[in-house]
Amino acid sequence: MKKLILLLTITTILFSCSSDSNSNNNNNSVDPACQSQDFVTKFNSIPNNATYNDIKAVFNGVDGDNYRNDQIGNSVLRFYKWYPCSDHNYYVDFWLFDNTTLLTKNRTIYDYSNSSNNVTSTSFSLLANGMSYNQIKTILNCDGDNYRVDVDTNIYYYRFYNSNDTSKYIDAWIKNGGAILLQKNL
Repeated sequence: MKKLILLLTITTILFSCSSDSNSNNNNNSVDPACQSQDFVTKFNSIPNNATYNDIKAVFNGVDGDNYRNDQIGNSVLRFYKWYPCSDHNYYVDFWLFDNTTLLTKNRTIYDYSNSSNNVTSTSFSLLANGMSYNQIKTILNCDGDNYRVDVDTNIYYYRFYNSNDTSKYIDAWIKNGGAILLQKNL
């Protein structure tokens, strides 16, 4: 019986230690450079009428990764990414016609600084298409993170984060001052 208790005790200790070390090693932490607020600030500073050279200048003269080109009539739609770290899941992305006309700017580096514990299913139920950005941010009690702009269609994409768990959020797509799409991940 003593051997059984000793065996159970050792097994429990081993699994406890194993569990603790796994939880520390698999916490899905992200390299802070990948969530660079400097990249967010640079992205936000780029006007909707920026050219490729304007964007390149904002990123200290570094060329973007030209990962795709599409021939559309007499124009070429060029796609560029800049990366803040070696993990290429994090980037800022710009689509330009002939390197002179910005079509879309997008980022996968999110700004969690304006989050609220009011980003909930209850608050989501108070939102409606057609509401202005200001009405939405008042209900959710925080500014949205403008992570994408489709310049050609005048659509601004905002994400409102729950301050207790930033993996929970509400998206609002705003066109001509009013919400055209509201969705939640709560």
